[in-house]
Amino acid sequence: MSKISNICILDVRKANEETFSDITEIENVACMVYNDKTAKLLKDIKKSNIADLVKINDDDIEFIVRNGSFTLDKELLEETDKKLFLLINGICYIGEVPKQLLKDKVFKLSVNGEVVCPEQLKGIVDLKSNINGLIIPIKKGYSYMEDTIMLDEAFIARQDNDSKLSVEKLVAIDKIDEDMIKKQISNIQVLEDVITTRQNMDILRNIIDEFNKVELLIVPDNSYYKEDSLKIDSNNLDFYKDKAVISDDSITIKDVTPTELKDNITAIYCERLYCDDELNNTVRELSINDDMEILSNGDINNNGKLFIDNDYLKALDHKVIINNNGKLVFYDTVKAELAREKISTIINNGLIDADSSIFASVKIINKGKLRKSHSVDREESNDVIYENMVFLEL
Repeated sequence: MSKISNICILDVRKANEETFSDITEIENVACMVYNDKTAKLLKDIKKSNIADLVKINDDDIEFIVRNGSFTLDKELLEETDKKLFLLINGICYIGEVPKQLLKDKVFKLSVNGEVVCPEQLKGIVDLKSNINGLIIPIKKGYSYMEDTIMLDEAFIARQDNDSKLSVEKLVAIDKIDEDMIKKQISNIQVLEDVITTRQNMDILRNIIDEFNKVELLIVPDNSYYKEDSLKIDSNNLDFYKDKAVISDDSITIKDVTPTELKDNITAIYCERLYCDDELNNTVRELSINDDMEILSNGDINNNGKLFIDNDYLKALDHKVIINNNGKLVFYDTVKAELAREKISTIINNGLIDADSSIFASVKIINKGKLRKSHSVDREESNDVIYENMVFLEL
């Protein structure tokens, strides 16, 4: 009695009766490749959470598995005699490839991440792919730049004359030299959003493609931007004097009085802000965005993996809010009454793995995934012979 679990690509085309003689269950597979012969062998095996079943009756398929980033270009496609089945965990960049060549040489594209491709290839990529993420179409002749671009004098100076850029996020808070940017950059395609001052906005509206459709945040002239989370306290408060503080993540404020905060910082923008309760009204007044989430400094912010048992809950000296952006696991032994006593709310943007009694007892604002935990006995009923593999051929 054995099972196969947590496999990205499972290729069973070469399997026989002996291969499956002891296997009773296959679960959590992103893609299983089979043929007519193995379909008959698989019919009595329990299968669950199989995202994609692909039937291939010939062996003229070459698998390419990559973690990180991978570039699919014309040279690679012309070099291979076989059709390609690509599994990419990360970012797949597709170059300027003739559409027919892509049709002929790519059998399947499975991406856990993002696909960046020329705009004219988006249709065929849609048809050929199974993507857990985004397709980012790039206009012809544009240079793609991932992540956040700080549009300052140094960045502008590095560009060739009349450059066309495709960027994910554009931040333009430093003063822009209008003559310089018009010479160096003719067009910018923005895929996500723009953070800019009002003065810079008047310059950028003639450079950013479809400016009226771009998500825009207008900030004060003297702004400080950080992509990650940042902390403000009595030791560094002077650094932010007369500045608007902008974060794409969270801001934590500690050891600062309401008066000190108002005297130093002109505005605040972030998704979540952690502060002492006495600062709540002040930070709300300074906030640029009405939907900013204000949480107590005593609350729990999980960005990784957090395992909770009864001892963890008993050690909490007050009732908390848990802001979960990672994986939150409650052991099966956790008492629902204790969880209700110690946790007021869970704000879930990640994954919560818990017994149903926890879900019934604790208030959860859910924007992520909830998973009912399985007992150890059920997990051990079958021996796992293969698990946690990117590619497995039987």
